[in-house]
Amino acid sequence: MEGRIETKVVSTRRSGPEPHRVLGLSLLYLSKGHARWSVDGRLFEIKEGQVLVVLPGQIFSGIESSDLVSIRVEQVLLNLPGKPKRLTPGALKRCLSLDRSQAELLVETLLETDLPVVRLSSGVERLFADIVRLVGNASPLEDVLVQSCMFQLVTRICLALGEQDQAGEEGLSEAERRVAQFLQDLEEQCAEEWTLESMAESVGLKRSRYGTLCRQLKGESPSAYLNRLRIRHGRRLLRSTDLSVTTIAFDCGFASSQYFAKIFRRFQGHEPTHYRRMLRGSQSLFLKGDATRNVAYAECDVGRGDCRIEGEITLDRLGETAASLEFGRDRFGFDSRAGRFFLEGETFGDAQFFARNTEFIREGAPFRFKLARKGKHLELSIDGQTIVRRADDPRREIGQVGLRPMRNGIEVVSFEVNERAVALKSSEDL
Repeated sequence: MEGRIETKVVSTRRSGPEPHRVLGLSLLYLSKGHARWSVDGRLFEIKEGQVLVVLPGQIFSGIESSDLVSIRVEQVLLNLPGKPKRLTPGALKRCLSLDRSQAELLVETLLETDLPVVRLSSGVERLFADIVRLVGNASPLEDVLVQSCMFQLVTRICLALGEQDQAGEEGLSEAERRVAQFLQDLEEQCAEEWTLESMAESVGLKRSRYGTLCRQLKGESPSAYLNRLRIRHGRRLLRSTDLSVTTIAFDCGFASSQYFAKIFRRFQGHEPTHYRRMLRGSQSLFLKGDATRNVAYAECDVGRGDCRIEGEITLDRLGETAASLEFGRDRFGFDSRAGRFFLEGETFGDAQFFARNTEFIREGAPFRFKLARKGKHLELSIDGQTIVRRADDPRREIGQVGLRPMRNGIEVVSFEVNERAVALKSSEDL
């Protein structure tokens, strides 16, 4: 078996490590208490006796419990060869000594499940306990037992996930699916006359249940999320049309221009008319991302030694997407799943997460970014506040620099390389 198995036991009242990208197949069993965990921005309430499955490449935000209730977590991590950023049949095949069809079946089940939380039966609990007990202290024969237990554990969890997807677990999976689909469609229908009652009725739930699931999926109340979508639509109309603010207010679903302005100020920090004047006066460029490969690069490259890349931009959205500054084979940006800034790439390795992005930038509000290399240090900052500082080799040539919208929209007011304004061109045009 090529994969290395690691185990860890956590007993605590509260423990919340920084969000991190999982580099293997992680199985977390809550043997005592209850907790709230997050995977790729989705919150899960985990009860005693349940397992959460976290796949390679997903972001796990830690273990959190009430101050008053202690928890015990047993974790089994199957490190896949090459540390892939997603689960593949080939990696699982080599780790668990399977044939190709068996590996494909297990991977298909793990990738397609909507609710990666299952309750263990007593027999599966024993498999988990044996792995935790033996890993690190096993004899050669016990190593064989660990490998056998790991194969059985993954298979039994997949069986439970498959049965759960068919029957649903206490209706939760189906309810979440309905609400998630409704919230996705709501962006195109945000101008309609929605109330909390009508939204809940559309997904066949009570108001309180719909509100709870909306907060779990989006991190805010139904009314706040609806207003966010309406303001986002309003920004597009202010940017791309000459319609009056009153007309835009009605087109966005607001009952009056005064209420539209009030909510706009709450989200943007200024009036709709001021937002439009800023855009008209800046002669800015709008980059719309429709795929993660879409990048707008500067017309010049960055060489070796000291350098500075900076600019002023506005992000169309913060939730459910990402954006980054690309420099050579590295990138600095934010990931909405973790809610934090990250740095990753060929030079800096797997993603490292830093400050929360919402503490420095706001959706639809302009801000300045700067990447500066001076001597042997590279510093990245937002509006003059340092986010991350790292050692760097001044002999390393950075190469191309640009912006990656990643299904976002980026209003570019300015982009400069070594204090010289440069134009950005889509990667498709280069």
